[in-house]
Amino acid sequence: MMIGTMDVLIGFLVLLAIIIIETVFLSKTLTDKWIKSKIFYTVLFSNLLSTLVDFLGLLSWLWDSIVSQIKIIFSLPQDFTSNYFVLGFFIIAFILTLLLEIPFNLLFLKSDFATRSIIIGTINANLITYVFLACLAATII
Repeated sequence: MMIGTMDVLIGFLVLLAIIIIETVFLSKTLTDKWIKSKIFYTVLFSNLLSTLVDFLGLLSWLWDSIVSQIKIIFSLPQDFTSNYFVLGFFIIAFILTLLLEIPFNLLFLKSDFATRSIIIGTINANLITYVFLACLAATII
């Protein structure tokens, strides 16, 4: 499948929305301010990192492997599994995102904020953005 200019533009707009949502949520959680520049730059770079890892195909490769194994093990037809696989994709993507973003956020924010607050804030911010992405995906699919 070829990725067109419009797909790239939409991807950047969705990434921008995610960065804004996570910045506002994490800033309010950690500082009670709407936007804190150090949090913004940390969220910006951690999301660029996780997007880059996804773009390079790590998640796609992992996803294809898991889907193939589940189909073989359970002999499930494609039409039966599609909704479950979309849900599974979001769960796997969520876990991988947290595995990348939590250490990155801790690295840059732990000198100013409590470790526990950073971890919980990152998890909650990503929960909010993944609900946003799931709603967006539901309108497209």
